[in-house]
Parts: sequence; structure tokens; C-alpha cells
Amino acid sequence: MQCNMEVKQGCPLSPSLFGIFIDKLEECLETAGCKGTELAGIIITLLLYANDIILTKKHDDLDKKSQTLHVYFFKMGMTVNTNKTKVMTIKSKMIAHGSFVYDNHFLE
Repeated sequence: MQCNMEVKQGCPLSPSLFGIFIDKLEECLETAGCKGTELAGIIITLLLYANDIILTKKHDDLDKKSQTLHVYFFKMGMTVNTNKTKVMTIKSKMIAHGSFVYDNHFLE
């Protein structure tokens, strides 16, 4: 069954629906061998807030995570708004990073 309706911007139901669809993403990332970031002895693979996702770890793992995310979203019938998607790096001035791509779209 296909639904062609969307939830309105700011609807209180939106985070709950997102939560249902995103529920297995962490397990999917772990199964794919994606690593998390250790913070106070806890491994954090991803952070979720409302309908936002933060993928954490080093640059070399980000490609694997974004590919896993793309496959997961495709299976769930979801898409990522690459116009709103940003990459933030925290790095030494000595390390140069290449460009970041998701689903053939360059990310800012």
C-alpha cells in the first residue's frame, strides 16, 4: 500500500513516525561494521534528534556509514534532503579532507 500524503511541517506526529522508520538504523550500521565514537566510556554510533541524524567517527568511516544509510533509506522508501545535509569536521590543520558525497550529491 502506498501513501502519497506527507506530514505537515512542525506536526507533533513527525518525530514519532521518523522514530518508527529509523528504529533499526543503528543495528544496520553496527552489522555493516561501522564504528562509533567513544564518549565517557560509551560508544556512540549515531545521534538522533527529531528528524535529524548525526553520524559520528573519523573521516575514513564516514563513507561506509553514508553508504549504509543510503541502502537503509532506500529499503525504507525514504530519501535524504542533500540540500540540507551538511558535514562538519573537527580536525587538525595538518590533515586535509576530500569532498563528501552522498548518493552522487556533493555535500557542503
